[in-house]
Amino acid sequence: MADIASISLRVDTDELQRGNNELDRFQQKATGAAGAADGFNASGRATIKVSQEIVQAVADTHRRVSEYTAGLNKTQSEAKSNAQATAQQRRELRDLLTQINPVAAAFERLDNPVWVFYGTR
Repeated sequence: MADIASISLRVDTDELQRGNNELDRFQQKATGAAGAADGFNASGRATIKVSQEIVQAVADTHRRVSEYTAGLNKTQSEAKSNAQATAQQRRELRDLLTQINPVAAAFERLDNPVWVFYGTR
């Protein structure tokens, strides 16, 4: 009976040893998986950081483009206003010249019918 008991005890110990070995392998795999998850998590954090930097760079670029567009619109408006003022000054100078110089006034009167006749001006 003692032999049967020791064999039975031995079999139970072998099963425990095999279960312990399986648990050790499972623990190694779990440790590897946890390390991989940590690596994945770290890469995710790095990706988030880079994405945030890209979003900030795009927002800064958008802001600068808006500023440049506003400046360009202002410059175009000023250029148009300056062109109109220059044209007005040219007309006023021509009128003043025709009042001061009678010869220029005569040429002005001669030029007007010719330009009207040819349909240009």
